[in-house]
Amino acid sequence: MPVTTIDTTTARVLVDPQNLVVGLPITPTGSEAVGGAVELADAFHHHGAPVVLARLTARADGSDAAPASGSCPRT
Repeated sequence: MPVTTIDTTTARVLVDPQNLVVGLPITPTGSEAVGGAVELADAFHHHGAPVVLARLTARADGSDAAPASGSCPRT
């Protein structure tokens, strides 16, 4: 669905979905979700609205990582 109207006080916050999330067997698929996120970001850029990209990281030893659920093993 194309984005045709964006409120001028709205910002798009796009959190990096990471390979772990994109690879999950869910609907919509990870690639579909990423495609939708790109479409929204493009629409926001087209309308001059801000897009904020956030990438979540953890320490190399994983000590500050979010706890993993049983369906999402940590790598």
